[in-house]
Amino acid sequence: MAYNNSKKPKAERKLTSLIKKAETATQIKKPAKILISGPTNAGKTFGGLLLLKGLTNDGIVLVVDSENRRSALHVGDPAFGELKWYAIYCTPEEFNGFNIAQVILDAQEAGYKGVLIDSYTHIWEEVTETANALGG
Repeated sequence: MAYNNSKKPKAERKLTSLIKKAETATQIKKPAKILISGPTNAGKTFGGLLLLKGLTNDGIVLVVDSENRRSALHVGDPAFGELKWYAIYCTPEEFNGFNIAQVILDAQEAGYKGVLIDSYTHIWEEVTETANALGG
């Protein structure tokens, strides 16, 4: 007995036609955007560096450190294996919501495999202050 698709509701017929478009899944490369949140001394910098180690297969990464050189505490730690990082040590005033995107794009263009921004707190404060000033 032949299957009669015309007796099915229209939505189900549409799904059936979409199924015909199924193809073999292929991997695409898309950067991960991960936010690590926690109280002071919770291990956010350490955890972020470990994530970069795993995500980049011990690649070369950039750390933007506006946390009084917090990332420098972990230089040479055996937990990071072959991960090599370069750091920009700056103040919250130097690294802000206006230049964050440019720093990330420049790092990508320069060949860094990942970027750790430590900390994003002051940037978030800028965003909320601006939203509040605009009545949001």
